Amino acid sequence: MNIESRFGEKIGHIWDPVFKQNFYIVICSVDRIKNLSINLWELDKKSVEKSDFFHGKMMVFEQDGQNIILFWMTEPKISYLNHELSHATFTLMRDRNIKDEEAHTYYIEFLSDEIIPNLNNLISTKEVIHMAKGKVNAGLQKFLDKKKAASAAKAKKAPKKGGKK
Repeated sequence: MNIESRFGEKIGHIWDPVFKQNFYIVICSVDRIKNLSINLWELDKKSVEKSDFFHGKMMVFEQDGQNIILFWMTEPKISYLNHELSHATFTLMRDRNIKDEEAHTYYIEFLSDEIIPNLNNLISTKEVIHMAKGKVNAGLQKFLDKKKAASAAKAKKAPKKGGKK
């Protein structure tokens, strides 16, 4: 993995010559990844602003005619990395119509081998990333609350089983 500095952030870049795929990985705060998404990768500001960002995100977009997979995390945690690598791998394999489970797992292994030795090198010198566990849990709780509310609304609309005869 190559590491370059842009807009004050360290950005990891992986080029996969087999699938001809660019991957970028960034470890920074939510505000900083939104700024990079809009200013560096020129993503649509409205869609970036309305996206949910918790402790990580995987985004796919096209730039200069090339497909880009970007994954971002608030801190260099292996669990966050595994989560985002899974999204990236599923997306790449789905887009190429590859359904073989072993291919998926080998690809996650390939990306992990590229990224894990460099995780701590991706932390920006401008900003030390430290997210209190409570804040991460609050973001996750917000997501779970949304899911629960949607399920409750759906259950309310469904006909009741075992009604009166």
